[in-house]
Amino acid sequence: MIVFNFIEIEGYKSIPGPLHYPLNTRGISVLMGKNGAGKTSIIDALVWVLKGKTIKKVIDPSPWQSSRGDNYMGTRVRLNITVGGKNIDIYRHKAYKGETWGIKGDNHILITGGKSIRDKVDIQKAIDKLVPLSFDLLKSSVIFGQKLKKLLEQPGVGRKDILEEIFEVFYIEKAKEVVKGVLESLDSQWASLSAKKDRYELDIETIGGKIKSELAYQERWLKENNANINRLSSELHEAQHQLSVLPPVDLVKRLEFPKTITTLQTRKAEITAQYNNLNYSLKIHRDKLGELQSYKVGKRCPTCGTLLKKGKPKHPMVDPIKKCKEQISSIEYSLKELNSPRKDIDKALEVAQRKWELAKKSNDKEFLALKLQNDKRTGLIEREKILTQNLEKARGNKYKPLVDVHSLKIKKSESIKQLKKCKAQLDTLKTQREEYQWVSKVPLSHTGIKAFVINYMLKQLNTQLDLYTRDFGMSIRVGIKMETKMKDFYARIYKGDVERDYYELSGGEQQLVDIFISFSIHDITTESRDINILCLDEVFESLDPINVQKVSELISKKSQTKSIHLITHLTNLQFSGPVTYYKVRNKEGRTSIS
Repeated sequence: MIVFNFIEIEGYKSIPGPLHYPLNTRGISVLMGKNGAGKTSIIDALVWVLKGKTIKKVIDPSPWQSSRGDNYMGTRVRLNITVGGKNIDIYRHKAYKGETWGIKGDNHILITGGKSIRDKVDIQKAIDKLVPLSFDLLKSSVIFGQKLKKLLEQPGVGRKDILEEIFEVFYIEKAKEVVKGVLESLDSQWASLSAKKDRYELDIETIGGKIKSELAYQERWLKENNANINRLSSELHEAQHQLSVLPPVDLVKRLEFPKTITTLQTRKAEITAQYNNLNYSLKIHRDKLGELQSYKVGKRCPTCGTLLKKGKPKHPMVDPIKKCKEQISSIEYSLKELNSPRKDIDKALEVAQRKWELAKKSNDKEFLALKLQNDKRTGLIEREKILTQNLEKARGNKYKPLVDVHSLKIKKSESIKQLKKCKAQLDTLKTQREEYQWVSKVPLSHTGIKAFVINYMLKQLNTQLDLYTRDFGMSIRVGIKMETKMKDFYARIYKGDVERDYYELSGGEQQLVDIFISFSIHDITTESRDINILCLDEVFESLDPINVQKVSELISKKSQTKSIHLITHLTNLQFSGPVTYYKVRNKEGRTSIS
């Protein structure tokens, strides 16, 4: 672990010094003051002593000429750290006239706690080894500043370099094991999803067959029923026309027509109509049976739509055929039962008519003509009655479906939806498999393995991002475009299901995105380079009160394991845990804290 203990600043920008600022503190240290008071100069001095660069790109860290004072000796910054249990001092000077360890400061860099090094290049290398963070990574993982260029604002090469530095901590063998495990997992997922896709496609085909069969059967039934209605309507219209041109005849005055013949004829007409209806129904059911029995191997079942295969029982057809045969048997039995009453009535009518024939001989020809006309009218009236009844029955017929088409359509729609989802997942898996297969097949060059390690670690970074963004109504996904030659870095920002470009976000939204990425990078970086501090300069800039409170809660949580150094103008912040407030003042261009 790298512990930053304290920093001493003298003659740095607006800080005349000497100024002592503790870094290894519990909880949160809040630096408060007006604009231009010099709050950021403290953090800037920390970066300068480590890297010899300032975060605000000011080459000369010396104070303004007007604020140097009579005791100005030049610039000196001391950083005290503990690495591996060893306490180390790092000094960096700029035109310093005083002495450090008996050596004139001048522009020297000095380091203690180990072997003394005098050469500037070697000293900088030693510092970089103690604190293995580049200038850009230091700004991206330990220091969050309002004037700093954020990771997403870096050019593609700059972002890639930072990420490579963050993630280049795993051994190649670890990458090989991860590749193998991930490919096995992806292959397993691929097999499972492929099986699901095949099942959904089969379901869609089967359900489609059922729906098609049902609709065809319904169309045939409606066609036959309409034809029957048209036939009955035509026959009824013809009977009514004949009645309209045939006036009624009164035969009572001429002769009392035998009541026995009238009764028998009425009964015969009823039985005949019943017999005809049964015969018509028998024809319909026999046609239907022939149709059901006509389905052979290679055709689809009209009930369920499945393909009938050779040697397989036609299970979907058993019940309709059986039911149709039972109905035919019932109709045939009813016809057989009507034969005896028909013969009896015909015999009785024959006897009565024979007697009537004898009676007719005694009447004149006019009566016989009227008698024939009356008989015809009576028959037409009876036929009109029967046709009307049959027509009403035909019009009242309701189609009874063999299957519920509406339910099948819902089921089919759900299967199509699941199939689309399954295909989308397969497309994603295909891309992932190709990426990992590329890693496994390409010779284990440094570039190839490095790209894979970064991609793997980006998943860890995405996991950290999820932890920070889940309560803020947005999500962030970062990754490497494996299909590009340069393996470019990308970041996708979503609000709900809508992807948003970083530069289209509001200032507050950009600030949140930068905070989440900075915190996540800090977490990943300090897993291997454990550093005890996190510096935040105006982290609440552009945030609304609700997000200020949420970010304050995140900072409080991080302060449980880190020393947080917060620069802000806000005075109503609420934190949990220890908080130390420092008042930063600037008088006549000279900064002091209390």
